[in-house]
Amino acid sequence: MPPSSEITAHVTAYRLNVRSGPGIGNPVITRLREGRPVAPVGRDISTTWLQISLPDGKQGWVSARYISSSFMLEALPITGGAVPNPIPGATGTVTAIKLNVRSGPSIVYGIMGWVYRDQQVQLVGRNSTRTWLKITLAPGFDGWVSAAYIAANYPIADLPVVE
Repeated sequence: MPPSSEITAHVTAYRLNVRSGPGIGNPVITRLREGRPVAPVGRDISTTWLQISLPDGKQGWVSARYISSSFMLEALPITGGAVPNPIPGATGTVTAIKLNVRSGPSIVYGIMGWVYRDQQVQLVGRNSTRTWLKITLAPGFDGWVSAAYIAANYPIADLPVVE
């Protein structure tokens, strides 16, 4: 990682939400305006979310897509949001006509997209009650679906808990 004196980064979005954790399911703690300098301190495993230090000493998370930096973001240490590697061969088939993909393991989380009947999905993990499955649809695009609508070819009980 470059020395802190060489790290410069700034917000490229008009307004950028700073969240309490990596992911849109986490609460917004503040917002930053375009051009605002930020101090990145870490990243998630896929470098889609950056942990930043705020002027008041608190830390928050922002989408890396809205940060321009003078260094490779991948050089930051992984400080959270790590998702386990998908288990080779752990897939499932969607049994619902149209199934919501959510940002977290509950219907209170926002809908990020959909999967459709007979679509194959890569299984990444589950919640502790085995009622929600974390899936990967494409690199950097993970979400949660109700386990009731997935015909898994891998034992759900053997998937890691990733709440």
